[in-house]
Amino acid sequence: MLGSMIAVLPKNVMLVLNNTSSPSRVMDFIKIGSSMGVKEFAYTKVYGAAAQTGIPDAFKYAYKNGLSLVVMPTLEDFVETVKPGLTILLTGTGQELSDLLEKYQASSSSIALVFDGSDAGFDPLERKFGAQAYLREVPGRLPVVAEVALSLYIVGKGGGKQVEN
Repeated sequence: MLGSMIAVLPKNVMLVLNNTSSPSRVMDFIKIGSSMGVKEFAYTKVYGAAAQTGIPDAFKYAYKNGLSLVVMPTLEDFVETVKPGLTILLTGTGQELSDLLEKYQASSSSIALVFDGSDAGFDPLERKFGAQAYLREVPGRLPVVAEVALSLYIVGKGGGKQVEN
């Protein structure tokens, strides 16, 4: 027994990447999420090279690794179709992510963590489809891949239970 503590990610977390044209961002997103225990992924508003090469590569990766993957034209379509119990948009404003998750911790409904894949951020219409959140540990916005990793660490610490490794 090593005595170290690791965070266990709740099984009901789904990652959503919204608004990207970068094939590498599409792949980095699914790889970092799956390496941290996420099994369900969605991409919305994907265009350009990301739609042409990134999404097919992500499907291949998902299939080989037993992951679920959904692609929708818009964030609105995702929320209306999948109907997650809680949708959180990492906007850099609103409620602190840990506090928001603590209030929702007892629920068994799904949690969709939505990240914006562009430098512009969520547009005003998209912001109405979920609770807006920021990371207390970060003074500003991070690149999306770093934001995903840190958010999943926070969700695992606050939303999951601690187990000895």
